[in-house]
Amino acid sequence: MYTVYCDGQLLFDPRVDELKITDKKLTLEVNKTGGFDFTIYPTHPLYESVYKLKSIIELYQDDTLLFYGRVLDDDIGFYNDKKVACEGALGYLNDSVIRPYEFTGSVSEYINMIISQHNDQVDDYKKLYIGNITIQDDNDYIVRSDATHTKTWDVITNKVIKSFNGYLHFRRENNVNYVDFLQDSTFYSNQKIEFRENLLDLTRSRKGSAIVTAVIPKGARIEDEEGNESYVDITSVNDGVDYIYNQEAVDAYGWVYETVEFSDVTLPSNLKTKAEAYLSEAIKTPVTVELKAIDKSMADVNFDELNYFEYVEVKSAIHDIDDYYLIKKLSIDMENPANNTIVVGAEYRVFTDQKISTDNKINEIVNTIESNRDRWKNVTEDSYPNVKPAIPTGFSVTAGFKTIQIAWDYSNSINVKKYELYAAKSIDYITQPQNLIFEGDSSGYSHVVETSETWYYTLRAVNHHGRPSDFTTIVSATTVKIITDDMLFGSVNADILADLAVDASKLTDSAVTAEKIANAAVGNIAIENGAITNAKIGTAAVDTLQVKDAAITNLKIADLAVDSAKIADASITNAKIADAAITNAKIANASIDDAKISSLSADKINAGI
Repeated sequence: MYTVYCDGQLLFDPRVDELKITDKKLTLEVNKTGGFDFTIYPTHPLYESVYKLKSIIELYQDDTLLFYGRVLDDDIGFYNDKKVACEGALGYLNDSVIRPYEFTGSVSEYINMIISQHNDQVDDYKKLYIGNITIQDDNDYIVRSDATHTKTWDVITNKVIKSFNGYLHFRRENNVNYVDFLQDSTFYSNQKIEFRENLLDLTRSRKGSAIVTAVIPKGARIEDEEGNESYVDITSVNDGVDYIYNQEAVDAYGWVYETVEFSDVTLPSNLKTKAEAYLSEAIKTPVTVELKAIDKSMADVNFDELNYFEYVEVKSAIHDIDDYYLIKKLSIDMENPANNTIVVGAEYRVFTDQKISTDNKINEIVNTIESNRDRWKNVTEDSYPNVKPAIPTGFSVTAGFKTIQIAWDYSNSINVKKYELYAAKSIDYITQPQNLIFEGDSSGYSHVVETSETWYYTLRAVNHHGRPSDFTTIVSATTVKIITDDMLFGSVNADILADLAVDASKLTDSAVTAEKIANAAVGNIAIENGAITNAKIGTAAVDTLQVKDAAITNLKIADLAVDSAKIADASITNAKIADAAITNAKIANASIDDAKISSLSADKINAGI
């Protein structure tokens, strides 16, 4: 359950109607401040108490703090609805500047200098305290300088995080704001994201704009006797040129230059070594993987929630992915958990180192084909043997949210041309032609259905002559139902019921009790004719508050459905019963006595009952 506090006061609790905010979305991303957005309305008691740049917002999931930060912006709509945007506490680093400086020393000393200057300039609640530092320099000696007044956030981002490929991580413990400077994450999720189980979607993005094939390195700044400034370069150790390049990358992509500064390097040989290490990574195509996955913790308490800045195992054979990936971005839609997404990032060694060998293999294949051209024979369906295929193996189904993943072992046999997958909500007649939902030569299928649905599946293989194998054993799966706060804490009222939604088949015996029905929730159009029977109504369940005026008509009551035990004392009034609704057939003998009737007029009763 999510709760939100503003300056220590409860701002949102799904159990309290007066404390509702909407459009709640949380975004957490490595090396970013993070954000939390929501909409608040004038009827909220704290509507006027949410202040830009001042109010502290805390978002909890149960007892876990997910977000801590300040209100940054708000937009007020036509109906005075206030759309509030918050940023995480790392945003405080934008409120201070680092004055011009020259620094030599260790990484930790440099970080201490930066954070000390920040804390000297800001209010106490904006102060940050150094936690863990695992970022390291090989020599534990760096040179940094800046002649401008630069925001602290930019100094840390450019001269620490990017320079050492590290991470900036915020945490709050015992009411103290800590910031960690980490080389890598040490957090691992106990969940797995797997195809056919909880992986819903996957997109891989490759950015060619980040590729570099040649680097011009610049080392420490030097000054001659006349005061002229220059930089250490590699010409003296690199055949008189000031750049290095990768020939295979140049062949693949062309010449793409970048100047890279290593301001703490004073020896040309060391500068060349650092430049070569940088180039070896720069020629690789960076790949970002974006996933949509079911968070297993929503249905199984044995799993921890997926969190950003932790490693999660991702396995998908059809995407050639099987590794641990760092969750770099987590987006949580608190209104609709099905929209939650995570972004994981990784650097793949692709194309550059493989292209030449791949080209050679392609040329070999082309030469082989050409040399055997005169031996070619046209292949038709009749060229394949008409052998009955074997029953497919490895047939399994896994349910998620609105999706059931079906998988089976792919056969390379010449006796298999395709697979036919059949599905139905009933196990009977599942193999009828109308239940064929997929045919093709893949080894899996994603079936999109509704939540809380059970489906039955069977599969067979078909050869090139149309001859099928026997069917596999029938398997089944039921989709996950996600319970939101509104579902958990809401009540059944007239707005929830569709017209004629309640019929006799929907109710177990004695299911309807006074506690289950909101006042005036039951109207005439919500009940099917004959749906109310004696067995469906708990003892004294129907009271005057539960039923709309004139909701009960003759058609709505099964014969003999109403007996004395079903009616609360003094609950029958003129307003509750349509004219002539009560007939002899509707009432069990001796069920209505003086105690049951508050007021009743003759026009409510058919003559002769």
